[in-house]
Amino acid sequence: MRRLLSIATLYPNPQLPRFGTFVARSLEALAAREDWEVTVINPIGLPPVTFGHYRALARAVVSGNENGVLVHRLRFPLIPRIGGRFNPALIARSVLPLAHRLHAAQLFDVVDAQFFYPDGPAAARIAAALDLPLSIKARGADISYWGARPYARAAMCDAADRADILLAVSEALRDDMAQLGLQREKIAIHYTGLDRALFHPRNRTEAPAEIASRFGIATGGPLLATVGALIPPSRQGSVPCWPRRLRRMRWLPRSRVSAGPKMQRIWRGITAPSRRVDQASPRAIFSCRSATLSDGTKLSGVTPIQIRIGAAI
Repeated sequence: MRRLLSIATLYPNPQLPRFGTFVARSLEALAAREDWEVTVINPIGLPPVTFGHYRALARAVVSGNENGVLVHRLRFPLIPRIGGRFNPALIARSVLPLAHRLHAAQLFDVVDAQFFYPDGPAAARIAAALDLPLSIKARGADISYWGARPYARAAMCDAADRADILLAVSEALRDDMAQLGLQREKIAIHYTGLDRALFHPRNRTEAPAEIASRFGIATGGPLLATVGALIPPSRQGSVPCWPRRLRRMRWLPRSRVSAGPKMQRIWRGITAPSRRVDQASPRAIFSCRSATLSDGTKLSGVTPIQIRIGAAI
């Protein structure tokens, strides 16, 4: 049986159970095979003095066996807002003692990074220290966001040169990686899997009523549903008429928005006669009687239009 050591900052934890679920599901699927054993090290960045949401995140540094994957969580020193360039080195320094102990107890076959930055450069240092092959996976935001920062791009290119293989979730992302200077010949396409028990075609006539019933939405009008995490990197704001275009809609008295400082920044331009922040719900539901879409199309005389946005996956 081959053994994988995966370095993943993007991974669910007790405080953020939906954070990086797609990473967890893919590694759990690999661990379910008979020929692979998967160990994850999930570094969690915390400042020297925890405050605000970091205080709750500190309680998430708990290790254990999760759905067939042995997950080791540890903290690494984080400098909020300005420490991005230092994160790969700080992660590697924090992870290496544990990685050495685990490797000495039972040898790993490969080191894997599940996000290109900061995981990739950190994993490159760890793979070199353990003298193991290295795989780095790109998922999108790591290339578009971090690749636009010179210090991160330089570290990513160096890690890519040291890697044995690079993975991209799409052909378009491989093109973006090559434009950054990563070696195209090293990049293999590794599509993200689909859980067909959750995502599959439904009867278009019955689906709106089923969704309305499940999420407590009044029926009677068209339904716009999008799926995605309600966080800035997901770029859900690019959906036509949402969120900035929602200012052009005439609101009903009820709307619900996800809580949290990042989400409040996303929605700050939206006003309604009354708004209740739902602290527990990962979704946002908006109701309006008329709307003008970004292309000028007018939707009117609909009572009501229901907009159901963002069940994170």
